[in-house]
Amino acid sequence: VLSAHPAPGVALVSGAARLSAKRLYIGCADGALEVTEVKPDGKRAMEAKAFAAGVPALRGEEGTWSCV
Repeated sequence: VLSAHPAPGVALVSGAARLSAKRLYIGCADGALEVTEVKPDGKRAMEAKAFAAGVPALRGEEGTWSCV
């Protein structure tokens, strides 16, 4: 994760990820973060929504997934 900011009002358990309205959220111990930019291992930096579009489990879906 290269860039993220607090996402007040988003309720997620720690270790969960949510794709909603082309926004990627990660649950943390003290709330949630909206991830805006990532750099996957061996790839260039990209917007989080572009990353989510390339992950089969997230592609075209809205929902919540466990990352643990």
